[in-house]
Amino acid sequence: EVKIIFEKESGIKIGLGNGTNYIYLWLNDKSINYSFPNKSKYFSLRSFTYKINDIIGCGLVYPPPNMTNKLPYIFFTKNGKQIGKAILLEKDCDSIKPFVGLTCCSIEANFGDNFFIYDVDKLCVTKEFYKEEEFK
Repeated sequence: EVKIIFEKESGIKIGLGNGTNYIYLWLNDKSINYSFPNKSKYFSLRSFTYKINDIIGCGLVYPPPNMTNKLPYIFFTKNGKQIGKAILLEKDCDSIKPFVGLTCCSIEANFGDNFFIYDVDKLCVTKEFYKEEEFK
């Protein structure tokens, strides 16, 4: 999770990637994006807004071992509440790492050293995902 401290004509991206594949929330563009070799798409979040002191998060869920037919997925949060639907990871998702991209702004990052605003104890395997055709 990241807390927005200061912004001025800025750009903020928060997501997960492995050097080849990336899925991220681009705050200024109000969109969820994914970028794989030879394929980049986005989903517009028209009503999304944010301000200073908002806390934006990104989560990665691997289903329990007894759910062998389920895939891992990514979701995004704002102030402890999920933004939209989750995104299934159907491509290579080995060695995924969190990242934050910043331009002219300041954040306070929490990569798990402190409690998350999003209540991970209430997390369950979701059933609502964006479909491929919802992305442009």
